[in-house]
Amino acid sequence: MLSLVALLAVIGIVLWAGLQAHPPEPPEDSLRIPWWVLAMAFAATEVWVFHIQVGRESKSISISEIPFMLAFFYSLPEDLLIARVVGPALVILLYRRQTLLKSGFNMALIFADTTVALLVFRVIGGGSTADGAREWTGAVLACVAAMAVDLIVLSIVIRWYDGKPPVSGVRSLASGLGLAAASALIGLVPLVTLRGGAEHAAVPLIASGVMLMFGYRAYASLSDRHSSLEQLFSFSRELSVAPETDDVLPSVLAQARELLRGERAEVLRFGDPAVTVWRFDGTQVSTLDADLANDCGEAARALLQETDAVLVRGDDSAGRHYLRLSGADEAVLAPLSYDGQTVGAIAVHDRLGEVRGFSASDVQLLQTIASHASVALHNEMLIGRLRHDALHDTLTGLPNRAQLTAKANLALADLRMGAGTMALMIMDLNGFKVVNDTLGHHVGDDLLRQVASRLTSAAPRGVTVARLGGDEFAVLMTAQATEKPEEIALGLLESLEETFVVEEERLHLSGAAGIALAPDHGRSVSDLLKRADIAMYAAKNGAEPCVVYRSDIDLNDASLLSLMGELREAISAGEVDIEVEPLIDLSRNRIVSTEALVRWHHPVRGTLRPSLFLPLAERNGLIVPLTTLVLDRAVAACASWREAGLDIGISVNLSARSLLDTMLPQTVADALDRWGLPSNRLTLEITETIVLSDADRALGLLADLRRLGVRLSLDDFGTGYSSLTHLSELPIQQLKIDRSFVSQVQDSPRDRAIVGAVADLARNLDLEVVAEGIEKASTAALLHDLGCQVGQGHFFAESMAPELLPLWVQTRDPGWTPSGPPRGHLLRVVR
Repeated sequence: MLSLVALLAVIGIVLWAGLQAHPPEPPEDSLRIPWWVLAMAFAATEVWVFHIQVGRESKSISISEIPFMLAFFYSLPEDLLIARVVGPALVILLYRRQTLLKSGFNMALIFADTTVALLVFRVIGGGSTADGAREWTGAVLACVAAMAVDLIVLSIVIRWYDGKPPVSGVRSLASGLGLAAASALIGLVPLVTLRGGAEHAAVPLIASGVMLMFGYRAYASLSDRHSSLEQLFSFSRELSVAPETDDVLPSVLAQARELLRGERAEVLRFGDPAVTVWRFDGTQVSTLDADLANDCGEAARALLQETDAVLVRGDDSAGRHYLRLSGADEAVLAPLSYDGQTVGAIAVHDRLGEVRGFSASDVQLLQTIASHASVALHNEMLIGRLRHDALHDTLTGLPNRAQLTAKANLALADLRMGAGTMALMIMDLNGFKVVNDTLGHHVGDDLLRQVASRLTSAAPRGVTVARLGGDEFAVLMTAQATEKPEEIALGLLESLEETFVVEEERLHLSGAAGIALAPDHGRSVSDLLKRADIAMYAAKNGAEPCVVYRSDIDLNDASLLSLMGELREAISAGEVDIEVEPLIDLSRNRIVSTEALVRWHHPVRGTLRPSLFLPLAERNGLIVPLTTLVLDRAVAACASWREAGLDIGISVNLSARSLLDTMLPQTVADALDRWGLPSNRLTLEITETIVLSDADRALGLLADLRRLGVRLSLDDFGTGYSSLTHLSELPIQQLKIDRSFVSQVQDSPRDRAIVGAVADLARNLDLEVVAEGIEKASTAALLHDLGCQVGQGHFFAESMAPELLPLWVQTRDPGWTPSGPPRGHLLRVVR
């Protein structure tokens, strides 16, 4: 800006020096207008400014062409130059009180355009002040040239601020020049009148000039007000269709700057405690630094003591402080209020492209803008809150099911396009119901909020944690996640291990997680959630805290739904029975015991295997009556064999739910008493996962069973990870090596080493070792060499009805003869 001021001053000096080289002829008339009269005339035209709106630009035009026309013919060039500079300078410095830089720019521009006007008048008019078309044409073109200099320089400055090329202001330049030519032609009227007789022309000249000035000013004011109303209507219409902050704020800022023709506009949001400031400079919306925004907010609050807009010109310390922080020379500031509460402010800084500053009408206009903006911003806030509530859990603030579903659908769409992987996980808290029931729901709510915070902090990039309801959370893992789903799940579960503190209560939680992978386990969000839920329940009932979905754990097959309702009736109707599988002493090749296997003889589906309906019994609460039935059938069968002279034992499998039944020891004692079977002939098989799920309760119940005299066996040994931890604590007499090791014992050195190690361990603990799943004679021989005492499997016999076992034994061992008929009548009674 300083460079431009210096350039204008140099241009004016050079042109004035050129004019002095060829002085003009003195005016021919006796009338000579002194410089101070011209200065007053020029000052008056600067005070009474007319505004012309062309597109976005608003140009402030003074009718200085009229005193220009008179000065060309009735004053000396030096008087014109002095008057043209001094008159506007008084207005700029004393009336408008512009800054030194802006005042210097305006005075340099006036000096330059005056010298250009004198040069044009000298060249075209020939330097004569006589009456004639040439002189009058020269005077008109001189006024037009002065206006052209003003408009070109101002257009360059404005468009430099706006970042637009100067060529885009051609239409505005043409309009300004036309107005200058019209004003100059009006200036010819008093000139012609004075030529006809000055003593007669003074009164009508002054009267017509005053009338013209006031009429034109009223018209310009009305036109400006009409234009402002149109823009205000357009502003209101834009706000009505811009419900989001990203749309409302730019519209408010742009329209406020447009309507008040300011250099920039700002919206201040008074938060608690921080203030946010958005600023628009004509090109982009930006936010202020937090510290500066807070300072500007405090300064704005100090100025907005009332609910009305204010004009800030630095008349007091509060105004100067605000202008200094905002980097402005003047500003209009209006509050943004709703329901009587000031929630922010809107400000417009520094009038752009005009010689006058802001006025009272601008203050009123910004107040109207602020009223519309307050309603729009409040509506945006309400809509934003509703949108947030619709997509977030109200208790924890996490995404809810709706948002999770939307994000998962987007991830599935990317997956169909070949972009990466996706997994869904459902996590459930263990023991949360106890917290609610014991300490109250308010403690449970606080605990859930802490859990949500922990999960969110532990979630890596590309992972979304959501709450589905209750103590159930969902986790979406997209292609952006760098870790495997199982690793992410274990990390989230690990974050819950640290103690929670709620109202001075120290709480411990754990969780179980189920994972479903896309597209392997489903191609829709609902399928993935359903299968992740199935895997989660498998984790809750198993030894592992995290389970990936498998088809064998899915009990929700539609074909099985009807079985759930039929199972209870089948138990009471005698459709559920047992078969037995022999256990063989590998050293003597003789039967020593049997294992009872439950079978459901369905009238339509045929005989159903346990793997099909036992999970249904556990989920429907039928496992206890089913266990009681199997136990009774097994004890009755074993007692029948004993009466027939076959003194062997029988084993019965217990489920995890059975060990939760505190009446189980009494049920076992009743069965033994009812059929007269010695307790040492009954073996109860448990799995290590049963013990691990609730070790304290399981060990207590097993101790009660052991006191009855029954034998205990640990089934499927080696398939978990923590058997050795509890092995020394369990009151067991037998280990059963899982068939997964037995089937490959001949071909796999690893499995052979495991079987040998387990046999050595059992021998040192004085435990009997049973190998399951023997299919070959060579396998049986190898297992015997490795230290296994007992074996079972299809190599020895398929499972059979209990009453067929004595016949099978007699066929296998002709030397054995039954001492009496088996008590088949007892079996028929219990069936």
